[in-house]
Amino acid sequence: MKFGLATAAVAAAKIELAPYPGYSGPLKVTGTVGGYLYGEKAYVWYSMRGLEKECAEAPAGVANACGIHIHEGKTCDDADSVGGHYYNHDSITSDPWSPLTYETSRYGSSTGRAEAGIGAGQDIRGRAIVVHDKTGGRVACALIDGKLEQKAAGTKLAPYPGYTGPLKVTGNVGAYLYHENAYLWYQLGGLEKECEDAPEGVANACGIHIHEGKTCDDADSVGGHYYNHDSITSDPWSPLTYKATRWGSSTGRTMAGIGADQDINGRAIVVHDKTVGRVACALIEGKLEQKAAGMRLAPYPGYSGPLKVTGNVGAYLYRDNAYVWYQLGGLEKECAEAPAGVANACGIHIHEGMTCDDADSVGGHYYNHDSITSDPWSPVTYKASPFGSSWGTTSAGIGDGQNINGRAIVVHDKTGGRVACALIEGKIATELEDTNLTPYPGYSGPLTVTGSVGGFLLGEEAYVWYSLSGLEAECATTPEGVANACGIHIHEGKTCEDADAVGGHYYDQDSITSDPWSPVTYTSSADGKSKGKTFAGIGAGQDINGRAIVVHDKTGGE
Repeated sequence: MKFGLATAAVAAAKIELAPYPGYSGPLKVTGTVGGYLYGEKAYVWYSMRGLEKECAEAPAGVANACGIHIHEGKTCDDADSVGGHYYNHDSITSDPWSPLTYETSRYGSSTGRAEAGIGAGQDIRGRAIVVHDKTGGRVACALIDGKLEQKAAGTKLAPYPGYTGPLKVTGNVGAYLYHENAYLWYQLGGLEKECEDAPEGVANACGIHIHEGKTCDDADSVGGHYYNHDSITSDPWSPLTYKATRWGSSTGRTMAGIGADQDINGRAIVVHDKTVGRVACALIEGKLEQKAAGMRLAPYPGYSGPLKVTGNVGAYLYRDNAYVWYQLGGLEKECAEAPAGVANACGIHIHEGMTCDDADSVGGHYYNHDSITSDPWSPVTYKASPFGSSWGTTSAGIGDGQNINGRAIVVHDKTGGRVACALIEGKIATELEDTNLTPYPGYSGPLTVTGSVGGFLLGEEAYVWYSLSGLEAECATTPEGVANACGIHIHEGKTCEDADAVGGHYYDQDSITSDPWSPVTYTSSADGKSKGKTFAGIGAGQDINGRAIVVHDKTGGE
């Protein structure tokens, strides 16, 4: 069975949480989690609901309180077999999972990622991820799917040409260019633990930089650091370093302002050791030089101060929450930490007005003043780097029945002054009005699925939100091995009237080899209801406008 509608506007597989075996307490923790192993680090990502709001900050001195950890066992059915935290007890003396916690919102939800250095030669496949409550008790559990043990895509490092030293630095790196800033991300292994802190006064020690050359085969052609030497007098790469763990690994992202009109495609990323020697190299793939789509900032109307804040911003609405993402330059480095007690200092907020031309009409912060007594935007700030840049995503609960399309996003300086502005375009704030489901064309089965759904596109990810009734209770757990069972997916077609034209799942089949929608499912309650949000990575350059969202039953059938 399929129910569908047309929308007006490599995803990771997910694992649904279930109650911990034998747990009979009041919490009903639901959501999805996953894990993967990179080098000697285990990563856990999670999107959870039904948690205690007291876990906004884990209670001090309470072992495992508000924790999410990988355990030794490979079961969520037998409490005696779940075991303790999983890591190499022979090489690691202090439990790396103990300090890892999640942070809940006031609504009892939490989304994020945690990592622990679990040592060499470990295998997390099939092991249990356990969620703990505020007392440290075990309340939810899920098993790690083997296919989630994957490293991030990128460009693989190789030894620097001619290097014959003792280090074997491995890993993945990548880069992209945004305006005048070059960004590097990296996942490295085989480093020296002395690079936990780069030696002072040693140029390039423990550094990772983009170089001028476009080769990793000829040391003489790799050249020096890449930036605009005509406009920049001080090498922007010199202070940039990675921080190695005691296990010789490092994961992170860094950036340098390299000047206008530069092109990093094909250039060499070079990793330096503690002595400044060049030990590893990889070339930047052209496809990595991409900036995020969005709206470009302009000076706030009437602003005549010294700052020239530039960059792109965007926003979308999901239920009662407004999300703002941003990539900013030209900020004050004092906004590394927002000054205490200064209203709106270092803030980025959605305002009531629908203009960036008239300061008097931009208005105050936008939210439902009737239902919310405390301004939800007040605590929302960005964090500037030493180079005056900042990127990230933030959110505020603005209440129900709001519409952010066309409103102004305003950037504030360290004094709370308004320095930059951009309008939210409808196509970016793409949560749609409720669209009612109708029966799939030709369906004559017993189910009458009703409700509303919507979709929006953010980068290469397509999101679907839904509020459904009339489902089968059996979709509380998706049947194994049944294609599309209990699924909710975006399809290729732009009709809900012709079954032959709805087509298959929509994604870039040229760049993605495995269907990203296959693992995407909903979870129904005993009374046949389901509400939530899910997503799939569908690739670059896709357009979901007008396409059909299809709901599948427990058989996956039409």
